[in-house]
Amino acid sequence: MSSTGRDPFLEGLAGMKDAGRDPKAFGAAMRLMRDALFGGRRDKTKAIAEHFGVSPRQARRLMAGDVKTVKADRAEKIRDEFSSDQRLRRVAVDAGGKPARPGKQMRLTVTGNGGPIIGDSDHSKRPRPPIDLTLTPSQYERLRTAFADHGATGALDEINQHGDQYFDSFQWSKVSHIEVR
Repeated sequence: MSSTGRDPFLEGLAGMKDAGRDPKAFGAAMRLMRDALFGGRRDKTKAIAEHFGVSPRQARRLMAGDVKTVKADRAEKIRDEFSSDQRLRRVAVDAGGKPARPGKQMRLTVTGNGGPIIGDSDHSKRPRPPIDLTLTPSQYERLRTAFADHGATGALDEINQHGDQYFDSFQWSKVSHIEVR
C-alpha cells in the first residue's frame, strides 16, 4: 500500500475508516499497534512512543484520544503499518471488523474498477458503480483471512472468486471502497 492512498480493505474489513481523522479512532488503532508489537514488554507505552517519535506522555494522550486533531504523518504511519504488517492486519480484523454471522449471508458493497474478461476483451479496468456481493459466512471469513494474511492483494483475489455473482467472468482490477453489512 502506498503512503499516498487509502486501503479500502483495511477500512471495510477492519473498520479503520476513521483512524486518520478521528482522534478517538486513531487512539484505538495506536493501542492495537502497541499491544500487537510491544505487548510482551513492560515498557510498551515507552516503546510505542519511540516508534512514533513522541514522548511517553504524548503517546498516552494520543492513545486516549485527548488531542484535537491527528497529524497527517501519524495517520499515514498508522495506515501504512496496518496495511503492510500481517500481525497488525490480523489484530485489526479481529478487533474492529464485522464478524460473520452464523447462518446469515454477509452483504458486501464493492466500488471500484471491474468488468468481464471475455476472450481477448478485458473490461476489468472500467469504473463501476457500487455492486452488491452476497457471501456465506465461510466465504466472508475466507475474505477476512485472505486480507489478514496477504493484504489487499489477497483480498482482491478472494473477492474476484465471487465476481460471477454480478456478471460471468467479472473481475475487479481495483477496489476503491468496500462496505460490509
